[in-house]
Amino acid sequence: MIWKAFSFASLVSLLFCVGAIAAWGRSESTIDLVFYGERGGHLWRVKSYGGVLSVECLAGYQSDQWLWASYGYKPGVRYDSDSFTDGSTEWWGGSVFRGTLKNILAPPQDYWVVVLRYWLVLGVMGLLPFAWVLALLRNKRRRRRLLRDGRCPACSYSLIGNASGVCPECGEAVVKWGAVG
Repeated sequence: MIWKAFSFASLVSLLFCVGAIAAWGRSESTIDLVFYGERGGHLWRVKSYGGVLSVECLAGYQSDQWLWASYGYKPGVRYDSDSFTDGSTEWWGGSVFRGTLKNILAPPQDYWVVVLRYWLVLGVMGLLPFAWVLALLRNKRRRRRLLRDGRCPACSYSLIGNASGVCPECGEAVVKWGAVG
């Protein structure tokens, strides 16, 4: 059961990798709005552009009060000089911006933006399929080694002297161990 769940999770992750590769290629020439919506009192926007994936959140969003254009600017609304404050953190795979959006016409709202490079997204999503392939190869090597050593590949019970082709310990049908090399 665990192997089936692991295989399914690896397949889903591999499909996400394929989608991320397609989005990465498309992001070099266009800006895509992947998701835009309100969840739990926060306004969320996920964008793909210039080889990066951007996740943006505006806390305390009220649907009649705010419309996002580019990084939170609403057309026709004046912002004070330090509309986006509180700083940012950058690292080799992306960056995080967080702060308070100060609007003259509305109360201050907390925001954050996470920008990830696609190669980092692919690297993280590709770990599970890579681990699945390694586990598959390891299991195949283990099975061959056990058969070569005269053991049952399912339970490692010694099959030396057994001519029935069935493991007496677990009931697994086994190829004669002398025929596998």
